[in-house]
Amino acid sequence: MDLAYLIIAALLTLLVLAGFYLFWKSRRTLPEEPVPQEWIDILNERVRYFRELSPERKAVFAKRVQGFLERVTINGAKTSVSLTDKLFVAASAQIPLFGFPDWHYPNIDEVILHGDRFSRDFNPDSTNRNILGMVGNRELKRAMVLSKPALHQGFKEHTDGNVGVHEFAHLLDMSDGETDGSPDYYLEDGLAGPWMRLVQAEIRKIIRGQSLLDDYGATNEAEFFAVSTEFFFFRPEAMKEEHPKLFEMLEDIFKQDPTQHDPALAYREDHGS
Repeated sequence: MDLAYLIIAALLTLLVLAGFYLFWKSRRTLPEEPVPQEWIDILNERVRYFRELSPERKAVFAKRVQGFLERVTINGAKTSVSLTDKLFVAASAQIPLFGFPDWHYPNIDEVILHGDRFSRDFNPDSTNRNILGMVGNRELKRAMVLSKPALHQGFKEHTDGNVGVHEFAHLLDMSDGETDGSPDYYLEDGLAGPWMRLVQAEIRKIIRGQSLLDDYGATNEAEFFAVSTEFFFFRPEAMKEEHPKLFEMLEDIFKQDPTQHDPALAYREDHGS
């Protein structure tokens, strides 16, 4: 009995230490080296979210992009990887997190860019190559795969969504240990229940054809969270008008109001924080 108690106590201690390590790793200081001007120029030209920030907030965003690329490796599968590709990946990661100062992803080490759509088993001979992004399954521990063409499409003007933001939304969802559409680490106390009830109501709207969200959002709660996150950041005015309750809830989750210039700053000013 005493041995069993000691084993349980040791396991609990290891879990606590692992949690502290992940927390520390996720909040490490950013690089001291200045962000290259070339990076800033590309972000300013190609990433609308960045372009609409104030100069001070642009500096913060660019530094966080630099920190992400220092921690996460970007590789190509049957395709080359350019600086713009890397910056698109890093921007996709930072957009949903920009309302949380100093927070980083503790659950990813590598992003793999694929030259085209791919199959779930990455079989080049498969006739079912319709996947644009994937993260967190058994074969992809701490890694993400994105279609490079789809990634670029997500940063064109007047897009409805962004596959990079979609997959990083899944990572946020996974940060509490479950991929269930409820990003518990980002939900304030008392919001988890109302959020999931709203998710179910919004999924029913998609099924009935009464939603602006892509039908893929009705697949399950996790996909709804990722799809609605894309729409929130890339079609915020439409979401605010047609899905006001959903917009308000996502605004509280991400601590941002993307209908305003400098979304994270606007949220803090509106909420007195």
